[in-house]
Amino acid sequence: MKCSPKTQAMKRYQTRNGIAMGFYVAAILASTYALRHHHPGGILTVLLAVLPSVPIVYTILLMGLYLRQERDEFQRSVFQQCLLWGMGITLALTSVWGLLEMFTSIPHVPIFFTFPAFWFFVGVCTPFIRRQYRSSEADE
Repeated sequence: MKCSPKTQAMKRYQTRNGIAMGFYVAAILASTYALRHHHPGGILTVLLAVLPSVPIVYTILLMGLYLRQERDEFQRSVFQQCLLWGMGITLALTSVWGLLEMFTSIPHVPIFFTFPAFWFFVGVCTPFIRRQYRSSEADE
């Protein structure tokens, strides 16, 4: 099986996600700079701290939008499987690590890293899931 071409829904998803990640990088840099160098107080501190999570929430909404717009059932299924494996590995890892933090002297990892870890695991799982379908078609 050849690598299937990107569908229009996937192209739109990747474009939107790329824009959201651009806003994320800008927001994290701006809020980090403002919080470290200007030391605002009160509600401004809260708003600056939360600002980078707005694009993250948007990327989660984009996943749902992509799944709704994708007409290719195979592509939708592969994406769903990648998301499920990414979530499963992330949940397992963070649960184990959290228990280790509670009962041992293992270093604390900020919860901030959960979302990037999720996408890392989605990326790691994707070629294995795609290869599974290539192998099953080759056997036929």
